[in-house]
Amino acid sequence: DISDPTNITLLSAYDTPGPAMSVTLSKDENTAFVSDRSSELQIINVSDPTNPILLSTFSDGVFYGAYADGALSSDGNTLYLVNWYTLDIVDVSDPSSPQLLGSTSTQIDQYGNNVGGYSDALVLSTDGKVAYVESTDYGLIVLDISDSTSPSVVGSMDLDVPNSAGGASKLALSPDGTTIYFAGEPDLKVIDVRRPDTPVLVSTYQTTSRPSGVTTSEVGDMLYISQEPRVNQYADSSGVVLEVLDIKKKAVTAGDIVNRNLYFASAAEASGYDRFNFRVNDGTLDSAEATVSVSITDSINDDGTWTYTENSDNTIIITGCFGPCASALVIPEKINGSDVVTILNGAFADSGIVSVQLPDTVTKIGNYAFYKNSLKLLNLGANVKNIGAGSFSYNNISIVSFLGDRPSIGEGAFNKNRELEIISYCSDKSDWPGAGISNGTSTIIPTEDCNAALAANTSLIKIEVSALNSDTANLTLADLEAV
Repeated sequence: DISDPTNITLLSAYDTPGPAMSVTLSKDENTAFVSDRSSELQIINVSDPTNPILLSTFSDGVFYGAYADGALSSDGNTLYLVNWYTLDIVDVSDPSSPQLLGSTSTQIDQYGNNVGGYSDALVLSTDGKVAYVESTDYGLIVLDISDSTSPSVVGSMDLDVPNSAGGASKLALSPDGTTIYFAGEPDLKVIDVRRPDTPVLVSTYQTTSRPSGVTTSEVGDMLYISQEPRVNQYADSSGVVLEVLDIKKKAVTAGDIVNRNLYFASAAEASGYDRFNFRVNDGTLDSAEATVSVSITDSINDDGTWTYTENSDNTIIITGCFGPCASALVIPEKINGSDVVTILNGAFADSGIVSVQLPDTVTKIGNYAFYKNSLKLLNLGANVKNIGAGSFSYNNISIVSFLGDRPSIGEGAFNKNRELEIISYCSDKSDWPGAGISNGTSTIIPTEDCNAALAANTSLIKIEVSALNSDTANLTLADLEAV
């Protein structure tokens, strides 16, 4: 009973078979889901706090439970659990008869590579579609849980944390859903998860002792870190066991020296454009001054797949994916019946995209719109008029096909595509070939070969099928030349 924090009294106790690592309380507060590390999940009726009674137990049948932490969906019907190796999703709408809905490994990254680690803590995103899992001996695993029957890993981050005893409270999510606080030895790590599939380590904080748990205040302005004293051979222990940090957002002013991650926030009523300038320093010299221009819109809409804004003529500016992007990205021609005409600056930057299909309605591709992905072949539609600076830089593009008139192409649009050798255009289109186009290391002269990228992709598929079937009868010299 903690109704009087100065006089805490024990009402009852229940002895679980093994170490009780965490407790998740049902929405009606009548049921406690206890993660038991050495046994099964213990589901306990606590409607009478003085007399807890076991309702049922649960195991996935593979690892005999061994759960370390749990989190409940907003409707209270689904429980998410982590054991050493997996995330299990369980229907607990009837606590006396829990049923497994889905499961996936937490020892792989989004590409299917084995990364090891042992999961022992998790938190859910504010919308309940993403699970963040702390993996001791590795780092952070991010999972898409929007389909309870088929969870999948969509992001990961190797934080080089050592294997430790673990703890079910090692992760906390900020109330606004943008930041993960990770209590991983030897320090606290602050991770931006605005894009869950591409988490960014923002900063670290060296705690006095070994961090073992973390939680935020309700409004997210304070952080509480529980710790274990560091033991050494010359003293019983050293360090403190609780640290309280002020994590309020602080505005910067001209002349301030800032961390490498800076976040822009406009006033609630702002609209139009804003800008700020900055320089970087390598320890000796300042760089030239750079300018960041910001476009401010009244609101960002979403249809469950895409985020977007609307122009005054009801056409659509697509601003990104709602949640993780598909690796094979197909941008729609219309959203809610209106034409998609613009891809916003940075809309799909660093999003794990390996291919993209653009609709013919698109006329403008913003600066850095597809920066730092894994694109290989690129078709640009007949109506594209403007390609922004750096828009396709840092990909693996080898062939670009322009199907329309030569557009305006911004500086460095195709930089760092070292394999880019073919830029093709159609003979009936205007302003071609024009000046060569740089990939950052060489200049490619556009050649007349309408839709070379599509031809290369079609031929590549034919070659792969022929190889699999050990039958080259349908291959032509043109197929080989196309790739």
